[in-house]
Amino acid sequence: MKSKFKNFDFLSFFKPCLIAFAIVVFVGAILFGIFGLNTGFDFVGGTQLVVEFPYDDTDSEVFTKDGWQQTANTVSQIINKQGVKINSFQEQGEYSYKSFVITLKTKNENDIYQIRLDINKELNSSSVFSQLASRGEEYKILEDDGYSLHDITKKTTYIDSLISPTAIITTASTLLFAVVVCLIYALFRVKVAGALAIIISSISSVLLTIAFVAITRIEVNTYLFVCLGLVEFAALMTTVDFLFGCKQKLKDPLLTDKTNEQIANSVVHENFVKTLLTYICSAAACVIFGLFGVLSILKLSLVGFIGLAVSFGFNLFVMPALYAKMAKKRNLVKPVYVSSEADKDADVIEIDDEAENNK
Repeated sequence: MKSKFKNFDFLSFFKPCLIAFAIVVFVGAILFGIFGLNTGFDFVGGTQLVVEFPYDDTDSEVFTKDGWQQTANTVSQIINKQGVKINSFQEQGEYSYKSFVITLKTKNENDIYQIRLDINKELNSSSVFSQLASRGEEYKILEDDGYSLHDITKKTTYIDSLISPTAIITTASTLLFAVVVCLIYALFRVKVAGALAIIISSISSVLLTIAFVAITRIEVNTYLFVCLGLVEFAALMTTVDFLFGCKQKLKDPLLTDKTNEQIANSVVHENFVKTLLTYICSAAACVIFGLFGVLSILKLSLVGFIGLAVSFGFNLFVMPALYAKMAKKRNLVKPVYVSSEADKDADVIEIDDEAENNK
Protein backbone atom coordinates (compact mmCIF):
# COMPACT_ATOMS: atom_id res chain seq x y z
CA MET A 1 0.00 0.00 0.00
CA LYS A 2 2.84 2.37 0.86
CA SER A 3 4.60 1.75 -2.45
CA LYS A 4 1.37 2.29 -4.37
CA PHE A 5 0.77 5.61 -2.64
CA LYS A 6 4.36 6.62 -3.32
CA ASN A 7 3.70 6.29 -7.04
CA PHE A 8 0.34 8.04 -6.85
CA ASP A 9 0.10 10.79 -9.46
CA PHE A 10 -1.70 13.76 -7.91
CA LEU A 11 -1.37 15.85 -11.05
CA SER A 12 -3.28 13.32 -13.15
CA PHE A 13 -6.48 14.48 -11.40
CA PHE A 14 -5.90 18.08 -12.43
CA LYS A 15 -8.57 18.36 -15.15
CA PRO A 16 -11.48 16.59 -13.41
CA CYS A 17 -10.82 18.47 -10.15
CA LEU A 18 -10.49 21.80 -11.93
CA ILE A 19 -13.78 21.19 -13.76
CA ALA A 20 -15.50 20.17 -10.52
CA PHE A 21 -14.24 23.24 -8.65
CA ALA A 22 -15.22 25.50 -11.55
CA ILE A 23 -18.76 24.08 -11.51
CA VAL A 24 -19.01 24.63 -7.74
CA VAL A 25 -17.90 28.27 -8.08
CA PHE A 26 -20.27 28.84 -11.02
CA VAL A 27 -23.30 27.36 -9.24
CA GLY A 28 -22.37 29.19 -6.03
CA ALA A 29 -22.11 32.49 -7.91
CA ILE A 30 -25.57 32.01 -9.42
CA LEU A 31 -27.16 31.16 -6.06
CA PHE A 32 -25.28 34.02 -4.39
CA GLY A 33 -26.62 36.43 -7.01
CA ILE A 34 -30.19 35.19 -6.55
CA PHE A 35 -30.42 34.57 -2.79
CA GLY A 36 -27.24 36.06 -1.32
CA LEU A 37 -25.73 34.51 1.79
CA ASN A 38 -27.84 33.16 4.62
CA THR A 39 -26.64 35.83 7.03
CA GLY A 40 -26.91 35.34 10.77
CA PHE A 41 -28.22 37.54 13.56
CA ASP A 42 -25.07 39.60 13.92
CA PHE A 43 -25.23 40.66 10.25
CA VAL A 44 -28.91 41.65 10.08
CA GLY A 45 -29.91 42.25 13.72
CA GLY A 46 -33.36 41.36 15.01
CA THR A 47 -35.58 41.55 18.06
CA GLN A 48 -35.07 40.59 21.69
CA LEU A 49 -38.24 39.30 23.30
CA VAL A 50 -38.54 38.70 27.06
CA VAL A 51 -41.37 36.46 28.21
CA GLU A 52 -42.02 36.72 31.96
CA PHE A 53 -44.97 35.87 34.12
CA PRO A 54 -46.67 37.83 36.95
CA TYR A 55 -45.51 36.60 40.33
CA ASP A 56 -49.13 36.39 41.48
CA ASP A 57 -49.97 33.99 38.68
CA THR A 58 -52.31 31.32 40.01
CA ASP A 59 -51.12 28.65 37.55
CA SER A 60 -48.71 26.87 39.91
CA GLU A 61 -48.04 24.08 37.40
CA VAL A 62 -45.93 26.49 35.32
CA PHE A 63 -43.53 27.08 38.19
CA THR A 64 -42.06 23.58 38.23
CA LYS A 65 -39.11 22.16 36.35
CA ASP A 66 -41.30 20.16 33.98
CA GLY A 67 -43.74 23.03 33.70
CA TRP A 68 -41.05 25.45 32.58
CA GLN A 69 -39.75 23.00 29.99
CA GLN A 70 -43.25 22.54 28.58
CA THR A 71 -43.77 26.29 28.58
CA ALA A 72 -40.48 26.84 26.73
CA ASN A 73 -41.54 24.29 24.10
CA THR A 74 -44.89 26.04 23.70
CA VAL A 75 -43.21 29.42 23.18
CA SER A 76 -40.84 27.92 20.58
CA GLN A 77 -43.74 26.31 18.71
CA ILE A 78 -45.62 29.62 18.58
CA ILE A 79 -42.58 31.42 17.15
CA ASN A 80 -41.82 28.67 14.61
CA LYS A 81 -45.45 28.62 13.51
CA GLN A 82 -45.10 32.28 12.59
CA GLY A 83 -42.10 31.39 10.40
CA VAL A 84 -39.63 33.44 12.45
CA LYS A 85 -36.17 32.03 13.13
CA ILE A 86 -34.98 31.84 16.73
CA ASN A 87 -31.37 32.95 17.09
CA SER A 88 -31.04 32.16 20.80
CA PHE A 89 -33.37 31.01 23.58
CA GLN A 90 -32.17 31.47 27.15
CA GLU A 91 -33.80 30.83 30.49
CA GLN A 92 -33.04 33.19 33.35
CA GLY A 93 -33.81 32.89 37.04
CA GLU A 94 -35.21 29.95 39.00
CA TYR A 95 -38.75 28.64 39.06
CA SER A 96 -41.20 31.47 39.89
CA TYR A 97 -38.51 34.05 39.13
CA LYS A 98 -37.64 32.56 35.76
CA SER A 99 -38.14 34.28 32.42
CA PHE A 100 -37.29 33.54 28.78
CA VAL A 101 -34.95 35.86 26.88
CA ILE A 102 -35.32 35.17 23.15
CA THR A 103 -33.57 36.81 20.20
CA LEU A 104 -35.43 36.55 16.92
CA LYS A 105 -34.00 37.03 13.46
CA THR A 106 -36.61 39.55 12.34
CA LYS A 107 -37.57 43.18 12.81
CA ASN A 108 -40.96 42.82 11.17
CA GLU A 109 -43.43 44.57 13.47
CA ASN A 110 -46.42 42.53 12.29
CA ASP A 111 -44.64 39.23 12.98
CA ILE A 112 -43.53 40.37 16.43
CA TYR A 113 -47.03 41.66 17.22
CA GLN A 114 -48.63 38.36 16.24
CA ILE A 115 -46.08 36.33 18.23
CA ARG A 116 -46.67 38.42 21.35
CA LEU A 117 -50.43 38.12 20.96
CA ASP A 118 -50.30 34.32 20.46
CA ILE A 119 -48.01 33.86 23.48
CA ASN A 120 -50.34 35.90 25.65
CA LYS A 121 -53.38 33.98 24.42
CA GLU A 122 -51.71 30.64 25.10
CA LEU A 123 -49.89 31.30 28.37
CA ASN A 124 -51.31 34.40 30.08
CA SER A 125 -53.49 33.19 32.94
CA SER A 126 -54.06 36.51 34.72
CA SER A 127 -57.64 37.36 35.51
CA VAL A 128 -57.47 40.73 33.76
CA PHE A 129 -56.29 39.11 30.52
CA SER A 130 -59.05 36.50 30.79
CA GLN A 131 -61.64 39.28 31.06
CA LEU A 132 -60.21 41.03 28.03
CA ALA A 133 -60.05 37.79 26.03
CA SER A 134 -63.68 36.98 26.85
CA ARG A 135 -64.68 40.29 25.22
CA GLY A 136 -62.32 39.77 22.29
CA GLU A 137 -60.15 42.69 23.43
CA GLU A 138 -56.94 40.85 24.30
CA TYR A 139 -55.05 42.93 21.73
CA LYS A 140 -55.32 45.88 24.12
CA ILE A 141 -52.46 44.56 26.21
CA LEU A 142 -50.14 45.35 23.31
CA GLU A 143 -51.48 48.84 22.67
CA ASP A 144 -52.69 50.33 25.93
CA ASP A 145 -50.20 51.16 28.70
CA GLY A 146 -52.98 50.62 31.22
CA TYR A 147 -52.81 46.89 30.57
CA SER A 148 -49.03 46.59 30.36
CA LEU A 149 -48.72 44.82 33.72
CA HIS A 150 -50.65 41.90 32.32
CA ASP A 151 -48.59 41.55 29.14
CA ILE A 152 -46.11 38.71 29.63
CA THR A 153 -44.21 39.84 26.51
CA LYS A 154 -43.94 43.49 27.48
CA LYS A 155 -40.15 43.74 27.04
CA THR A 156 -39.41 43.94 23.32
CA THR A 157 -36.19 45.52 22.03
CA TYR A 158 -35.04 45.90 18.44
CA ILE A 159 -31.34 45.13 17.97
CA ASP A 160 -29.28 46.52 15.12
CA SER A 161 -26.68 44.39 13.36
CA LEU A 162 -23.47 43.98 15.32
CA ILE A 163 -21.36 44.53 12.20
CA SER A 164 -21.47 47.83 10.39
CA PRO A 165 -20.79 48.06 6.63
CA THR A 166 -17.89 50.41 7.44
CA ALA A 167 -16.26 47.75 9.62
CA ILE A 168 -16.59 45.16 6.86
CA ILE A 169 -15.10 47.50 4.23
CA THR A 170 -12.24 48.48 6.53
CA THR A 171 -11.45 44.85 7.38
CA ALA A 172 -11.61 43.77 3.74
CA SER A 173 -9.38 46.67 2.66
CA THR A 174 -6.79 45.84 5.32
CA LEU A 175 -6.72 42.19 4.31
CA LEU A 176 -6.43 43.13 0.64
CA PHE A 177 -3.52 45.46 1.35
CA ALA A 178 -1.76 42.73 3.35
CA VAL A 179 -2.28 40.20 0.54
CA VAL A 180 -0.91 42.62 -2.06
CA VAL A 181 2.21 43.27 0.02
CA CYS A 182 2.75 39.52 0.47
CA LEU A 183 2.36 38.95 -3.26
CA ILE A 184 4.87 41.66 -4.13
CA TYR A 185 7.33 40.05 -1.73
CA ALA A 186 6.61 36.60 -3.16
CA LEU A 187 7.12 37.88 -6.70
CA PHE A 188 10.78 38.58 -5.95
CA ARG A 189 11.29 35.37 -3.97
CA VAL A 190 9.57 32.77 -6.10
CA LYS A 191 9.40 34.49 -9.50
CA VAL A 192 6.29 35.02 -11.64
CA ALA A 193 5.00 31.42 -11.73
CA GLY A 194 5.28 31.15 -7.93
CA ALA A 195 3.51 34.46 -7.36
CA LEU A 196 0.70 33.38 -9.69
CA ALA A 197 0.42 30.09 -7.81
CA ILE A 198 0.02 32.00 -4.53
CA ILE A 199 -2.61 34.28 -6.04
CA ILE A 200 -4.58 31.40 -7.53
CA SER A 201 -4.38 29.35 -4.33
CA SER A 202 -5.52 32.27 -2.13
CA ILE A 203 -8.38 33.44 -4.31
CA SER A 204 -9.59 29.95 -5.20
CA SER A 205 -9.71 28.82 -1.56
CA VAL A 206 -11.88 31.79 -0.58
CA LEU A 207 -14.12 31.50 -3.64
CA LEU A 208 -14.67 27.78 -3.11
CA THR A 209 -15.50 28.32 0.58
CA ILE A 210 -18.04 31.04 -0.16
CA ALA A 211 -19.48 29.03 -3.07
CA PHE A 212 -20.10 26.00 -0.86
CA VAL A 213 -21.65 28.24 1.81
CA ALA A 214 -23.96 29.79 -0.80
CA ILE A 215 -24.96 26.37 -2.16
CA THR A 216 -25.60 24.68 1.20
CA ARG A 217 -27.29 27.81 2.66
CA ILE A 218 -25.31 27.48 5.89
CA GLU A 219 -25.97 30.42 8.18
CA VAL A 220 -22.93 32.66 8.36
CA ASN A 221 -21.99 35.23 10.97
CA THR A 222 -18.85 37.00 12.17
CA TYR A 223 -17.23 33.60 12.52
CA LEU A 224 -17.07 33.50 8.69
CA PHE A 225 -14.15 35.95 8.79
CA VAL A 226 -12.29 33.67 11.22
CA CYS A 227 -12.94 30.66 8.97
CA LEU A 228 -11.76 32.48 5.85
CA GLY A 229 -8.64 33.59 7.70
CA LEU A 230 -7.85 29.98 8.70
CA VAL A 231 -8.47 28.77 5.14
CA GLU A 232 -6.14 31.46 3.79
CA PHE A 233 -3.49 30.59 6.35
CA ALA A 234 -3.57 26.89 5.46
CA ALA A 235 -3.60 27.57 1.72
CA LEU A 236 -0.69 30.02 1.86
CA MET A 237 1.41 27.80 4.13
CA THR A 238 0.88 24.83 1.84
CA THR A 239 1.60 26.83 -1.32
CA VAL A 240 4.77 28.44 0.03
CA ASP A 241 6.11 25.06 1.24
CA PHE A 242 5.39 23.60 -2.18
CA LEU A 243 7.10 26.46 -4.05
CA PHE A 244 10.27 26.35 -1.98
CA GLY A 245 10.32 22.58 -2.31
CA CYS A 246 10.17 22.93 -6.09
CA LYS A 247 12.87 25.59 -6.00
CA GLN A 248 15.25 23.23 -4.22
CA LYS A 249 14.39 20.34 -6.54
CA LEU A 250 15.03 22.41 -9.66
CA LYS A 251 18.57 23.13 -8.46
CA ASP A 252 19.39 19.45 -8.06
CA PRO A 253 21.72 18.43 -10.96
CA LEU A 254 20.61 14.82 -10.59
CA LEU A 255 17.05 15.77 -11.57
CA THR A 256 17.80 17.34 -14.94
CA ASP A 257 15.91 14.52 -16.64
CA LYS A 258 12.66 15.30 -14.76
CA THR A 259 9.83 17.42 -16.12
CA ASN A 260 8.11 20.20 -14.15
CA GLU A 261 5.13 17.91 -13.61
CA GLN A 262 7.26 15.10 -12.21
CA ILE A 263 9.10 17.42 -9.86
CA ALA A 264 5.84 19.04 -8.71
CA ASN A 265 4.31 15.62 -8.04
CA SER A 266 7.35 14.50 -6.02
CA VAL A 267 7.22 17.68 -3.91
CA VAL A 268 3.51 17.11 -3.20
CA HIS A 269 4.40 13.61 -1.98
CA GLU A 270 7.20 14.90 0.23
CA ASN A 271 5.02 17.65 1.73
CA PHE A 272 1.86 15.53 2.07
CA VAL A 273 2.18 14.82 5.80
CA LYS A 274 3.10 18.42 6.59
CA THR A 275 0.20 19.68 4.45
CA LEU A 276 -2.21 17.33 6.19
CA LEU A 277 -1.02 18.47 9.62
CA THR A 278 -1.41 22.12 8.60
CA TYR A 279 -5.05 21.57 7.66
CA ILE A 280 -5.72 19.44 10.74
CA CYS A 281 -4.37 22.22 12.97
CA SER A 282 -6.54 24.75 11.14
CA ALA A 283 -9.58 22.51 11.62
CA ALA A 284 -8.75 22.21 15.32
CA ALA A 285 -8.60 26.01 15.50
CA CYS A 286 -12.12 26.07 14.00
CA VAL A 287 -13.33 23.90 16.86
CA ILE A 288 -11.55 26.01 19.47
CA PHE A 289 -13.00 29.25 18.11
CA GLY A 290 -16.37 27.56 17.84
CA LEU A 291 -16.36 26.71 21.53
CA PHE A 292 -16.34 30.44 22.29
CA GLY A 293 -19.12 31.19 19.78
CA VAL A 294 -22.73 32.04 20.43
CA LEU A 295 -24.25 29.30 18.27
CA SER A 296 -23.63 25.57 18.41
CA ILE A 297 -20.21 24.18 17.65
CA LEU A 298 -21.58 22.37 14.58
CA LYS A 299 -22.91 25.54 12.95
CA LEU A 300 -19.83 27.54 13.83
CA SER A 301 -17.32 25.00 12.58
CA LEU A 302 -19.11 23.70 9.49
CA VAL A 303 -18.09 26.66 7.34
CA GLY A 304 -14.46 26.26 8.35
CA PHE A 305 -14.47 22.50 7.77
CA ILE A 306 -15.94 22.89 4.27
CA GLY A 307 -13.49 25.65 3.39
CA LEU A 308 -10.49 23.69 4.63
CA ALA A 309 -11.62 20.53 2.84
CA VAL A 310 -11.99 22.18 -0.57
CA SER A 311 -8.76 24.15 -0.07
CA PHE A 312 -6.93 20.94 0.82
CA GLY A 313 -8.17 19.26 -2.35
CA PHE A 314 -7.30 22.28 -4.49
CA ASN A 315 -3.76 22.46 -3.13
CA LEU A 316 -3.18 18.75 -3.76
CA PHE A 317 -4.63 18.26 -7.23
CA VAL A 318 -4.94 21.63 -8.97
CA MET A 319 -2.42 24.20 -7.74
CA PRO A 320 0.72 22.03 -8.31
CA ALA A 321 -0.39 21.23 -11.87
CA LEU A 322 -1.06 24.90 -12.61
CA TYR A 323 2.37 25.85 -11.29
CA ALA A 324 4.05 23.15 -13.42
CA LYS A 325 2.29 24.50 -16.51
CA MET A 326 3.16 28.13 -15.74
CA ALA A 327 6.79 27.48 -14.80
CA LYS A 328 9.52 27.89 -17.38
CA LYS A 329 10.03 24.79 -19.50
CA ARG A 330 13.28 22.96 -18.82
CA ASN A 331 15.85 21.62 -21.26
CA LEU A 332 15.83 18.00 -20.25
CA VAL A 333 19.09 16.04 -20.20
CA LYS A 334 18.98 12.29 -20.59
CA PRO A 335 20.46 10.41 -17.66
CA VAL A 336 23.59 8.29 -18.03
CA TYR A 337 23.56 4.97 -16.25
CA VAL A 338 26.56 2.97 -15.04
CA SER A 339 26.58 -0.82 -15.24
CA SER A 340 28.46 -1.70 -12.07
CA GLU A 341 29.96 -0.34 -8.89
CA ALA A 342 33.40 -0.27 -10.48
CA ASP A 343 32.16 1.91 -13.34
CA LYS A 344 31.11 4.65 -10.96
CA ASP A 345 34.71 5.80 -10.58
CA ALA A 346 35.32 5.71 -14.34
CA ASP A 347 34.86 8.63 -16.67
CA VAL A 348 31.36 8.66 -18.13
CA ILE A 349 30.90 9.65 -21.75
CA GLU A 350 27.39 10.55 -22.89
CA ILE A 351 26.46 8.97 -26.24
CA ASP A 352 23.69 10.54 -28.27
CA ASP A 353 20.83 8.46 -29.69
CA GLU A 354 22.06 8.48 -33.30
CA ALA A 355 25.53 7.17 -32.41
CA GLU A 356 24.02 4.50 -30.26
CA ASN A 357 21.67 3.32 -33.03
CA ASN A 358 24.54 3.10 -35.53
CA LYS A 359 26.67 1.07 -33.17
